[in-house]
Amino acid sequence: MSTSRIPPRIRRRSGFSLIEILATLAVIGILAAILIPVVSRIRSSAENVTCTSNLRELGSGLINFAQENNGDLPLSIQPNPKDPDSGVTVSWQVLMMWQLEVPFAQRGDKSIFICPSHRLTYPQDAYRTYALNLAGAPPTEDAPRLFTLSDPAKTALVVESRHESNGAGYVSLSRSIFGGGGKHRLDYRHDGHMNMVMADGHVTSIDAEDERIDEYLLNIRN
Repeated sequence: MSTSRIPPRIRRRSGFSLIEILATLAVIGILAAILIPVVSRIRSSAENVTCTSNLRELGSGLINFAQENNGDLPLSIQPNPKDPDSGVTVSWQVLMMWQLEVPFAQRGDKSIFICPSHRLTYPQDAYRTYALNLAGAPPTEDAPRLFTLSDPAKTALVVESRHESNGAGYVSLSRSIFGGGGKHRLDYRHDGHMNMVMADGHVTSIDAEDERIDEYLLNIRN
């Protein structure tokens, strides 16, 4: 009785060689070097869009506030309009919270009061990253008037502010761009640019070397 010859079992290689592993790691490294900057740019662009939207909404709130208050824009700090004789003061942020019917921002929230790119320049999560322009607080008691501005399209209402303390950016620039406060409170956190909403409601982007900054800030009194 004959038996058929059984071929020997073919040994199959298991695992990868060192060269294959190194080649794979090299490809992964190249892809990461390409993709990480792209993802970063996409994220930065998305955050800039959110910041622009925040400022546009705040600008709308300030303009509507002025229209309901004989053209007067708010000061950064002023008597509580709901109880003016109480001696309690409120910030423009609180006024906009009431005007726009949005909650007061808490640190780490997604809020119209918080630019998502603030993490690039702030030491901690923030609850306010925008500042009112030159409206100031006492002794600047005469509120700027929206209806008498000489050039609303070139007048900044709200700007991006640097961190002051405890998760808050400056509430306002000083009543003068010179001396205490002013331009050194501006925060250029969008790839060297800063967003600001103007008195006609549009948002513009500007860099620190732009010669129009002084004009945009000072026009609040013109």
